[in-house]
Amino acid sequence: MAISQTKTETEAVDLSAESFDTFCEDMSGMFGVEMECSEEEPSEETAKSLEKRFKKLAAVISVKTEGLLDGTFHVVLDQEGLFTLAGIIVMLPERIILENRERGSAEEAEGMSDAVGEAGNLLVGTWDRVFREGLEGHGHLSQSGTFIGAWGKAGKSIGLGRSDKLLYVPYKMTIGSYPTFDCGVIWPRSLFECIPEDEPEEEPVDEEAKKEEEAAAEAKKKEEATAKARKIKEDAAKARKEKEAEAEAKKEEEAEAEAKKEEEAEAEAKKEEAVAEPKEEEEPAAEAKEEEKPAAEAKEEEKPAAEAKEEEEAVAEAKEEESESQEAAVAQEDSEKTEQVEEETAAVNETGEDEAVAEDKESSEDQEDEAVEQAKKEATDAGDSDNVEDSSEGSVSETIRRMTESSAELPGEVSSQFLKVTASEIMEKDVVWGKGDDSVEEALSRMQQGDAGYMMIGREGVLEGLVSKSDIAGAVSVYLRPVFAKWHRPLDDATLKIKVKWIMSRPVHVIKGETSLYSIIDNMRQSSQRAFPVVDADGKVEGLVTVFDIFAAIMKVGGDVSSVGKTAQSPALV
Repeated sequence: MAISQTKTETEAVDLSAESFDTFCEDMSGMFGVEMECSEEEPSEETAKSLEKRFKKLAAVISVKTEGLLDGTFHVVLDQEGLFTLAGIIVMLPERIILENRERGSAEEAEGMSDAVGEAGNLLVGTWDRVFREGLEGHGHLSQSGTFIGAWGKAGKSIGLGRSDKLLYVPYKMTIGSYPTFDCGVIWPRSLFECIPEDEPEEEPVDEEAKKEEEAAAEAKKKEEATAKARKIKEDAAKARKEKEAEAEAKKEEEAEAEAKKEEEAEAEAKKEEAVAEPKEEEEPAAEAKEEEKPAAEAKEEEKPAAEAKEEEEAVAEAKEEESESQEAAVAQEDSEKTEQVEEETAAVNETGEDEAVAEDKESSEDQEDEAVEQAKKEATDAGDSDNVEDSSEGSVSETIRRMTESSAELPGEVSSQFLKVTASEIMEKDVVWGKGDDSVEEALSRMQQGDAGYMMIGREGVLEGLVSKSDIAGAVSVYLRPVFAKWHRPLDDATLKIKVKWIMSRPVHVIKGETSLYSIIDNMRQSSQRAFPVVDADGKVEGLVTVFDIFAAIMKVGGDVSSVGKTAQSPALV
């Protein structure tokens, strides 16, 4: 059968346009994005003249053809097309794709080689299907290589001489909302010159068998493409689960550390209480000593007079030493309490509260005088005048002790009534809301705009979950941080697409507006949570109370408590 070289060339150009359209349809169905392609006027070119069209980076997919066309042709993408198509395949965020289109480096392009190769497999499979159906005598198409880099180095890599005659068919392609980019097909003229003018007619072929083979090959290619796309998604899901497991382990470690701190604090508090207990335990020992006196006196009567006299002198000496030690201890205690009162008085004088301290001091002196008189009276009534002085000194020490342990408030101290402040008085009313289907990238942007450390997840005031910046930090890849830039992979960017409903805290511990500050602090201590949403009787969110709102309330003690809730939530919780 006679075949014209010109006709074959025309058919190849027409089929390349149909192949690009079919490729766009397959990609749209696989990745859910609109793709369009339009052909422009073909031109005669050389590898050298094509440098004007591809001034930056380029990706070249070499395709080996068998049958009527026996040789190799090439599909080329400019820098914008290279990063756009590869970014769609690995599901990069839109801002990363746009940035790479403008300023992507050769190293970053080389990192996309696997994605470009995958795009080449999908493209070659589509073209092979179209050419088998449309070009008589066509055998088979297969990908023979991929080049990524500056166009000046492409010719040698793909086997083109700088002066080889080429037929270049340019196209404009658009993917989704991204700007249009240039691509095209390079047909070496030598590929068409090898076509014989006269070819013998082929023997009849079993059309049914041929169609079955083609259908099986097409199904196999689709299955392979679907399997590869599924693998990419599974890898992204696996990476997300690993990050979630790391975040969960980190939370457990923090909870254990917090519990350990609480145990240490409780042990320290018990130790201080044991040290501060009144010396009541010494009284039974004193009573036992008094009970032993009759027995000791009876025993002393049985001893000789000389031994009794020596023992009396020893007892008197011991009593004198005990009295001196008690006097020294009382003097030391009185000195410490006096220094404490003087320090408190000096502090109050610096804040202009002289009168209140003077009144407290005068009251303390009156209490000491009354205690001394009472101790003297009790000693006189009991007939033990020798111990009046010791009893008076003990009463003064006891009075000072009671004064230091008294709950009486000095200016600047926090009153226990302050802990009755309610959640509605300190909560932050302007909270940030989002939906469970939002990505962590969208959530982080919204929280940064609202200067918030937390985001409510739900609709119309009904709470479904709570997300903090620490939740987001645990979900996204650490290799997105600038310090790890040299280890960054395209798969790390996929973690920005994780939905917040997969990482949010639920169920959420909520409180009512009338909940006291004491109860809020106690609940935070027990639950190890740093923020509680405040809800009304119908369960709708009215605001949010964080540990920083509590700090602000404590710092403003003595001021207007109703104003503490105006303090913005700090994003430093992460």
